[in-house]
Amino acid sequence: KGSVSPAPEPARLDSCSVGPLLEVAMMGTTRGLAGVLPGLNRHRRAGLRSQSSALVVLAVCSALAATWAGLSSSSSRALVSSGPAAPQRAGVATDAAAGSVRVAATTTAAAPSTLRRRDVAGAGLLAPFAGILTAETAPLAAHAASDLRLQRALVNVADEEALKSELKFWTEACGMKVVKDSVGSDGNRRALVAFGPESGNSFGIQIIVDPGVKKRGSPKLLNYDVMQPTVDALAFVQVGAEGKVMDIFKRVQASGGSALFGDATYVDVESPRGVQVRLVPRTDRPRSIESVSLNIEAPAFVPVSLFYQRALGYKELQYPDEDPPVQRLSVLYGSGSEGPTLLLCPVPDKRVKDRYKDSFEGFVMVGNVDEAAKSANEALKKANEELEIKEAAERQADSAGVKRKRESGPPTKANPSVEVTDGTVRIDDGVGNIVFVSSSAANF
Repeated sequence: KGSVSPAPEPARLDSCSVGPLLEVAMMGTTRGLAGVLPGLNRHRRAGLRSQSSALVVLAVCSALAATWAGLSSSSSRALVSSGPAAPQRAGVATDAAAGSVRVAATTTAAAPSTLRRRDVAGAGLLAPFAGILTAETAPLAAHAASDLRLQRALVNVADEEALKSELKFWTEACGMKVVKDSVGSDGNRRALVAFGPESGNSFGIQIIVDPGVKKRGSPKLLNYDVMQPTVDALAFVQVGAEGKVMDIFKRVQASGGSALFGDATYVDVESPRGVQVRLVPRTDRPRSIESVSLNIEAPAFVPVSLFYQRALGYKELQYPDEDPPVQRLSVLYGSGSEGPTLLLCPVPDKRVKDRYKDSFEGFVMVGNVDEAAKSANEALKKANEELEIKEAAERQADSAGVKRKRESGPPTKANPSVEVTDGTVRIDDGVGNIVFVSSSAANF
């Protein structure tokens, strides 16, 4: 990094291309935000396009990428020809030997009659972005903190009454238990709900009373520039629940929550505070919080995804086919330790609610603080280098008179940060989602 080899080689997509193309792909397959509300399941209401329509969009986006970046004709043909006979699944994967990030495509033997409703990787749509994911531009931190465990999600409420309502929902609708109820150093009450004891590895939801919620006000529910609804940064929390969907529905209604949408395999609901929760009936495993999902602005999606891998040791996983549908182009990650998986979902730019005003305060991860700080700072350095390259490319494009489509103002850029205070690492993933790393979750 820092120098570009003058040796001739096939042109690659620069980082400026990733966000716009990713957003074009999303808009084409789901008509924008109508298809990217995992909590509300608006994508189910709007309906996904037929396979032929989706493949047309895939071909157009792939051809555009090939033309724009000067990809070789052979790789272009491979992308455009990925049809029903050989659907492709691609995602960002790590190559430990080369110390780089690459795009891995796997051709499935089966030829489904329709696009799979649970297709996460986007049928090879990330393949055109391979140019920026090379050993030169995207090496992983050599010692990423793989022992970190995702332990808590922090949610704020305005007062004691709101806390009481929220606890009623999580205990009665979701079947969790209050494992800790205390007063913090700021004098405000906080309670932890989980399926297991605080001393164990069970992931929990910590609900914190914050009087500042009333002063900050509520985030806007609509982006008036494009007349599209906004979504929460915390897309949803997936919980393995007891009973059938109708039983779950009744519990949600009786506990003050709102049932939004679902089918015989799951139901999407909302807590009194507005936290989106996906309840999935489980009979083959203990009840637990299985996954947490974040909405990430499309222009920043790739750098944010890379940052989670480099800084926190996350590795890409195959999304379970038996689980409920998720937003196209989403990527599922898991850490080396026990705990829920992390699902990152791309959304059109400027459509995420003001993180300063929403209910989500951040995640708590537990592990070696020193190693976490070291890997996070290395990931931060690499992210800053890539941001400089991206901004230089944008300036060059502007000076060349290349017009770039912008909805309203400049696109969202990933700008991560790392701070170490009193034995805790505070990590901003680049778009405002906070991850606290500590040696013990009891510190929170």
